[in-house]
Amino acid sequence: MTFAVSFFLSVVSRIIPHPANFTAVGAFAIFNSRKMGVIKAVIFVLLVMLVSDALIGFHYAQAFVYLGFVSYALWGFIAKSKLGILAAAVGGSLSFFVISNIGVWLGPWYTHDLAGLVRCFTLALPFYRNTLIGDVVCTVAIFSAYALYGKVKRGELVWLTSLQQPILKKK
Repeated sequence: MTFAVSFFLSVVSRIIPHPANFTAVGAFAIFNSRKMGVIKAVIFVLLVMLVSDALIGFHYAQAFVYLGFVSYALWGFIAKSKLGILAAAVGGSLSFFVISNIGVWLGPWYTHDLAGLVRCFTLALPFYRNTLIGDVVCTVAIFSAYALYGKVKRGELVWLTSLQQPILKKK
């Protein structure tokens, strides 16, 4: 999967109608961090966010949202196994939740004390649920699609037209 394809799919996942916080941006940040390195993944996230926000709008807590998405690239960088990649999706969504909601808490809607912080994080829990589900689903889908693409490209998976089923070839 190329930078351009993941870029396009990430932007589209933000601009089409979707449940709040259910996008592929974090998952693609993890993917690109594993496939292209953490620096390119950070650049990827910032470009995706700038382009998509230019289309859907900016807000006062944008820097915190961007920093939250950058955290996915860092999680992807430390992931070394399939389980680690899944953990990166969970860790990334948790980091995004904390970082972005600190930005929301610092805005005009909450008192800037412990009670306001607790209220902010409590009211944000439904968004976290969507973020977590979206990150895990998209991460599994992206890495699985990439692995399947690799098998097809290497000739390890072929389609038999008479059966219409994939068949793994043994080497």
